[in-house]
Amino acid sequence: MLFILVIFTILLGFISLSRHNSIINNNYFNNSLLTIMLLASAVVVGMRDIPFGTDSFAYQNTFLTFQSYSLKGAIKIGDQEPLFVIWQWLVGRLFSSPQSFFIITYLLFSIILIFAFTKIVEKRFVVFLFFGYMSLSFYENLITNIIRQGLAISLVILAVCLYLKTGKRTLSFFLILALALLFHYSAAPIIILSLINVKKIKLRNLLIMWFIFLIPFLLKTKNLLIAPFASSKVLSTYSSEYAVNLYGGGIYRTDFLLFSFFFILIGLYMRRLCSYNVKYELLLKIYILFNLYFLTFGSLPFSERFALYSWILIPLLIWYPLSIIEKKKSFAVFGVYFLFLSIAIITGSFDYLI
Repeated sequence: MLFILVIFTILLGFISLSRHNSIINNNYFNNSLLTIMLLASAVVVGMRDIPFGTDSFAYQNTFLTFQSYSLKGAIKIGDQEPLFVIWQWLVGRLFSSPQSFFIITYLLFSIILIFAFTKIVEKRFVVFLFFGYMSLSFYENLITNIIRQGLAISLVILAVCLYLKTGKRTLSFFLILALALLFHYSAAPIIILSLINVKKIKLRNLLIMWFIFLIPFLLKTKNLLIAPFASSKVLSTYSSEYAVNLYGGGIYRTDFLLFSFFFILIGLYMRRLCSYNVKYELLLKIYILFNLYFLTFGSLPFSERFALYSWILIPLLIWYPLSIIEKKKSFAVFGVYFLFLSIAIITGSFDYLI
């Protein structure tokens, strides 16, 4: 796999410097490279050792258990979200090994992402967006551990990309978010936030709203908006004494706050770089809106699980403008490619593939 990863990154570097429709920068070559990398990484993800005590270890056990039950029985005994239980049961009808389940689930996650990307960029540029996601340190956790939330997040990305394409929150937009909820209940606040017509809110006003939500976070007082969710299964799990003892990262994480704010600043700069493109401004607004989720629930352990719903838009914030600018495009794409590659190497984002 190391050989494939090295070849993939080298070729991607050459593609970034090549003209459109050249020998190594065209739809066929780029998509073939993406397909090879996707299939190879799927095998690695599926065949890895599953550590005891992780979420994936639990999924492995439930996957094997559901094979002895009817669909109705699996839903009845399953303690996970209904759509994830149905997904496990369906895959279990076709394959008996947990490795097959992890491979197919990773492919589902990736196909949803790739389909989403095709809604907002040219097909030849999809490989860069996929690389952008692979380079993030939290991407590995989404595809190897917190798989339920990973699938929910992939659907949220799809909904966002459809919104960017049409400029409207269509029925499909809300249906996709509903599916995300049925994969992981943590998507519930995202659905509520999506009811806000962020397109009609000025960016300046949205930033003011973000700073208002920041005040209780900095004062380390619980946000009053938590109250309606206090009895929910997800919130009670994250706020339990067991979760507090298990999580060693603390609460009101200033590092997560600074990370979130840094990409707001990057987004504001990129907005100017792409000449205040309407779609990009909408994307930036959605990032800020979804980050309110983290500020609201920052008093809980595992607050990165809530922040992920905004952080997962970071590759779009960086790569999408490069798909629409024309001036010095090749050098800009190569520069961002090299930056993401360097970050991935430093943070060990590719370690699970080696």
